[in-house]
Amino acid sequence: MKKIFLLFFALNAMACMAEEFCPKYKIGDTGEGGGYVFFVSEEPFAVFDGKDGVEKCHYLEVSKEELGVMRLCTCDKNPYCKPFTNMGLGYGKSNTYKIISANHSGGALSTKNSAAYACYEYKTSTTNSGDWFLPSFEELRLMYSNLSSTIKKNMTGDSWH
Repeated sequence: MKKIFLLFFALNAMACMAEEFCPKYKIGDTGEGGGYVFFVSEEPFAVFDGKDGVEKCHYLEVSKEELGVMRLCTCDKNPYCKPFTNMGLGYGKSNTYKIISANHSGGALSTKNSAAYACYEYKTSTTNSGDWFLPSFEELRLMYSNLSSTIKKNMTGDSWH
């Protein structure tokens, strides 16, 4: 069984353009969304939303909560069902939006049948639905290389993806 974790980007990334307003995190800290910070950049990087929007961010965090085991999306024939539509840093949110958009017309999405939708719907006391998303391949690689021992230590299952 594979566990699906989700990824969060800083909501206040635009305010971070002025260094005096930028929260300083290090790998393993709890971020503003309540997850583990697994990537930090002094220079802002682009996070693409899939709707021609871009936000500048300084860190990424992964939820502390396991969302369960589910399929990436509800169909197998759609091109956006392939994991990591764009594999680079900053494309997880865009990929998630594309997966949800492509599958929305093909049937009822739920937090039980679509990992992308489960991530999109996830929220914490400091975040809203739509703030969280599936990681791109590069984001997943960074998560694993920087935080795998912390995530594995806090899991209820014995494997993760």
